[in-house]
Amino acid sequence: MSFKQKAIQVLEKQLTKQALILDIRPWHNDTFFEIDLHVPDADFSKANTLQHLKCRVAPLTFNDYTVSGWDAETKTCTLMIDAGHKGAGAEWAKNLHKPGEINYLKTEQHRYPDMSAGNWLLLGDQSAIGHFLALKQFAINNPNISGAIIIPNVEHCKQLRYFYPNLGLKSIPLHKNHTESMLAWLEQQPVIIYDGICIAGNTKMVIEIRQYLKKRGIASNKIKAQAFWE
Repeated sequence: MSFKQKAIQVLEKQLTKQALILDIRPWHNDTFFEIDLHVPDADFSKANTLQHLKCRVAPLTFNDYTVSGWDAETKTCTLMIDAGHKGAGAEWAKNLHKPGEINYLKTEQHRYPDMSAGNWLLLGDQSAIGHFLALKQFAINNPNISGAIIIPNVEHCKQLRYFYPNLGLKSIPLHKNHTESMLAWLEQQPVIIYDGICIAGNTKMVIEIRQYLKKRGIASNKIKAQAFWE
């Protein structure tokens, strides 16, 4: 190990905290994972706030993952990680084991749109599943939330419907790329009727879908965007 690598290792040890891996539930083909963690230093008591865990996925590389489910009393939470694309986070997730631990920099609280009333449209790829599950927990009594998620794997579509039947989002296949797949579905939707639209997932898709919605007359303040991966 070089001096630089040792210095990075020491710095990361000083900056990061540890969370214990309680369980790992891989989906078909090991390209999507549900990971249960015990995070003793986290405070999940602010249940009205969307929370992210900033995880170390490579040397000096940290990815934000939305906490999709949590228990403030036991300090446990679940992350849902899409590992079906290239990237440091995907490789990191594939190599996690139970028992084991992850290193994280901090938990972050993020503001989210008030979806407790009105018509809302959620648009994303598979990396947005955990994000949308968390959002829907804050709007559990609003039946007017719909949308679509791009899921390349047919078996994953079945698992999503089986494990999370109340998510209520349509699974659509991946064709040429994420943007074209989402546009093909969106062009058949009356997007102007929605009070708000949330887009999450691949950066390029998020940007291009936002531009498309604005061209269809959706005001910028009605579009909430969250990019997760390049």
